Amino acid sequence: MWSWLEDSIVAHPEISIFLALGLGFFVGKLKIKGIALGPVTGTLLAGVLVGIVFSGIDIPDLVKTVAFVAFLFALGYNVGPQFFAGLKGDGLKQVLLAVINCVVGLGIVIVLAKALGYGPGWGAGLLAGGLTQTAVIGVADSAISALPGLSADDVKEMESQVAVGYAVCYLFGTAAAAFFLSTLAPRMLGSKDLAADAHEMEKRLGVAKEPGIGPA
Repeated sequence: MWSWLEDSIVAHPEISIFLALGLGFFVGKLKIKGIALGPVTGTLLAGVLVGIVFSGIDIPDLVKTVAFVAFLFALGYNVGPQFFAGLKGDGLKQVLLAVINCVVGLGIVIVLAKALGYGPGWGAGLLAGGLTQTAVIGVADSAISALPGLSADDVKEMESQVAVGYAVCYLFGTAAAAFFLSTLAPRMLGSKDLAADAHEMEKRLGVAKEPGIGPA
């Protein structure tokens, strides 16, 4: 029975996509001590698990590209209304913080990649996952494809390394960012009530919502 299931999923890779989505949303809703992974991290874990169990799955490049671009569109569409509002007042500070984050993050990844002997694939995966920046995957895949002297198999192997490195490091990157932003950063900024300060900031930026009221 297992052989039949594996052969069916390998022959029809679209099944694996919906299987990972279903498992991901299920796992993402599970709470351990009040903490849930969420659908994004849950789906990421489910995708890794499905890829390990059914190793012969080959997702067409077109499907990967369309799904990746759709994800970026949804992310941009969600953040878009708050983007220009966020640039008001403290906009210069936000831009400066973003530049520092990119430069420091990239510098640390370069140093670690060289120290650990990582190639372009693992290094890009470390960068994408450690900074939780999914867009790095697309940029890295394009850059790897343009590297001279690489065969098609080498390119595919490095692209797989990017995906695996991203999946592993994303978990630690998300956990570290959540801990820092919720625990250490407020103390460093002298905040005594993070929720109240966040709501006050939302009101100043014009994106505040009344408690209990959400989009229809």
